[in-house]
Amino acid sequence: MVFVDALLTRYEALVTEVTLREPVSTVLWTEPDCNVVYVSVNPLACVPTGRLVVQTTSVAHRTNWASGRPYWAWPDEIGIPE
Repeated sequence: MVFVDALLTRYEALVTEVTLREPVSTVLWTEPDCNVVYVSVNPLACVPTGRLVVQTTSVAHRTNWASGRPYWAWPDEIGIPE
């Protein structure tokens, strides 16, 4: 999956937990919220053992995204080939 931060920087991320949402209706399905971890691309964000691993919680799918907030998406949803 792809995590997109508030600055619209894309990261390959791993899901650590999934929180299912209640379906809006029997026809409309919403994607779950996720907790994710990813490796920072900030060169100043390093620890003695290497690059900093960042954990972000309660990340909404891009279809539930509010402007300026981080979100997650499937690679094909934002034009990244798998």
